Amino acid sequence: MAAECLEDIDKIKDYNLKEGRVRLILEAVRILSDKWGEELSIIGSMIGPFSLAQHINGDNWFGNIFTGENIVPALLDLCSDFNTEYAKAMVKNGADTIVIIDPTASYELIGGEFYEKFALPYQKKIVDAMKELDVATVLHICGDTTNGLEIMDKTGVNGISVDQRMDVRTTKNNLENAVIIGNLDPVAVLWDGTPDDVADASMKVLNAGVGLLSPGCGIVSMTPTANLQTMVKCAINHQR
Repeated sequence: MAAECLEDIDKIKDYNLKEGRVRLILEAVRILSDKWGEELSIIGSMIGPFSLAQHINGDNWFGNIFTGENIVPALLDLCSDFNTEYAKAMVKNGADTIVIIDPTASYELIGGEFYEKFALPYQKKIVDAMKELDVATVLHICGDTTNGLEIMDKTGVNGISVDQRMDVRTTKNNLENAVIIGNLDPVAVLWDGTPDDVADASMKVLNAGVGLLSPGCGIVSMTPTANLQTMVKCAINHQR
């Protein structure tokens, strides 16, 4: 349901983490943790508060931001509170890392001033809650986030995930605290390339300064297993 006014928020604020898709995801986290938690990192992810609010508010979201409508802070409070409780529930079920994916908060879309006002405080709320639990956090925003990296770093996340459009060396120079995560092209390299292509691209970004090798965005379905295995092997060998 879309929330177009403050009265609509009252109808959705009494969410229940034990219902619907959220319940299933939390159960999946528990199953993974029980089976693999001693060997592998269990990573929980979520749509960040700015993007979640935009999805709920719909087409009016950006207009409401520009005109200063009261629904904007109210919806951001609701979404960041939900994100925080959802993250805590994933941690309780065994997640040891939380990834905040907030694509609509891209610097390319909203610029630095609006990011600091409408995204940073709400992302930071989640991060601060995870710090109290000693849980690592990662922030991913799609697109070219070069000009917004310093602001993103203020969230206090342990890692910032960058997509394939980003230059790793430039990214490294713009971050003081967070580790760089990325940024293999999930289509041209991982899905459409060969293991040799993946190995070449992996070594390129690792040598440029990426701290944790990963795709620059979501993995395409039907990505060859051999390509993903090559990415993992490159990361392991580079650490040695």
